[in-house]
Amino acid sequence: VVVISIAMQTMNQQCNALGAINGIFFHACVTPDKVIKALAHMGISISPYAINTAVKSLSRGSIEAIAALGETLTAVFAFDNFEIKLHTVTPTIDKPSQDLVHLTSGDIFALDHGVTADDLRCSRVLWDCSPLNPNRSEILPTRSFLELLLLHPEAPHMGNLSQRARFNAWKFVHDITHFGPPYFRQFAPLVHKPDPIECIPVTKLHHRPTRTMEVNNSTVDGNIEAIENLCAQAGLGDPTDVHAYGDEVDISEFVVLCHGDLGTLERV
Repeated sequence: VVVISIAMQTMNQQCNALGAINGIFFHACVTPDKVIKALAHMGISISPYAINTAVKSLSRGSIEAIAALGETLTAVFAFDNFEIKLHTVTPTIDKPSQDLVHLTSGDIFALDHGVTADDLRCSRVLWDCSPLNPNRSEILPTRSFLELLLLHPEAPHMGNLSQRARFNAWKFVHDITHFGPPYFRQFAPLVHKPDPIECIPVTKLHHRPTRTMEVNNSTVDGNIEAIENLCAQAGLGDPTDVHAYGDEVDISEFVVLCHGDLGTLERV
């Protein structure tokens, strides 16, 4: 069966589908070139040169896709840190923990549900009212998260229960009829869906993983460098900046939304 499968996958003279997939997989697993060459002669993989060409082509396409999504000015950035332990590094007395590398991964995804670039053209207004602006023209009243509870006005209910209390009651009944003792399973068909408050349409998420950054975002400088790196990958920035290439999309009047970890708000 394996021989027939290999023969069927390698009959195309222009594309060895099985070998291409295996080659990329071997490259990701850091397989030695000698092993890949041996597998290429067997028809199970493509050559190391073809693998490198494919990786460069995929990387080029990913760079263009990230820039195209970022230049719409309706994209959101998300980043988080992760660590990789390099077992090939030998620790010493002077550098006992050099085998742990701190990196940052990122993702860029498009805003949906009718959001346009003009909706995010409010950078100047936010800066004029920002507490960090020493020359702010207006002082906004402070607000707390408790005011979010008043976003949706509540209609009178016969049980004098709030919307949150009704949802909690529904959740309790749902869990006990679906995951509780077997006796309550007979009442599961009687449990309907909770009353909707504001339905958000479900849409397909368009996103692109960004290039991994050699940045430790546990510091202030690391968070700033991560955001600058993400903006550079998305083709955003100030074209007049001394380090700019001149083809960046100017975002001085727009707001860019970023999702970081718990320390991002403290350090940025």
